Amino acid sequence: MRPTISADRNNTFDALDRDALYAHATLRFREGGGTEPEVVVVDYNGMRAVLKDYGRASGWFAWLLGPLLIKREADALQRLAGLHGIPALIRRIDSRGVLMEYVPAQP
Repeated sequence: MRPTISADRNNTFDALDRDALYAHATLRFREGGGTEPEVVVVDYNGMRAVLKDYGRASGWFAWLLGPLLIKREADALQRLAGLHGIPALIRRIDSRGVLMEYVPAQP
């Protein structure tokens, strides 16, 4: 089992709101909109994380289903904490966004 994310990483990203996280985004995996979340890699103070955000999804989806999906994902990440290959939950940004550890792909 790999160690869970350190308190330092959590504290590093705590001060950043949604706008600040996007300001430090260095890679965009998916453009948000419609029923899709925006997924970006955030680099800040030498640390890397992934932001999954339904905040830019359309209307009712962003306000009704987005929060349910984010809660479900955050709960799953908490339950699977410490398992190899599963990103650690850093924090929920709000009801429509979650910030998690960046785990590079390995062949």
